[in-house]
Amino acid sequence: MTPETKAKAGSWTDERVEKIMGQLLRGGVILAATVVFAGGLLYVAKYGHTQPQYKTFHAEPSDLRYVSQIFEQRFRCTRTGSSNSVYCC
Repeated sequence: MTPETKAKAGSWTDERVEKIMGQLLRGGVILAATVVFAGGLLYVAKYGHTQPQYKTFHAEPSDLRYVSQIFEQRFRCTRTGSSNSVYCC
């Protein structure tokens, strides 16, 4: 059996693996771009007509200003099952 017929018979050659990986990567990029585009369309459809209000600054609550506080709040919610904060899931 020659190398050419062996490659055609379904063996895994470097070239075949590279082609498959290239197709998978291309498909993943196209899928990711489609998801981002759809999300952008949904965002514009929902908020495209509103005017941003830059006159008043609305800061985050004091317990959500640092990453460590955000994680503490999240872990406190999951341990107890409930919390007084509005941000518990």
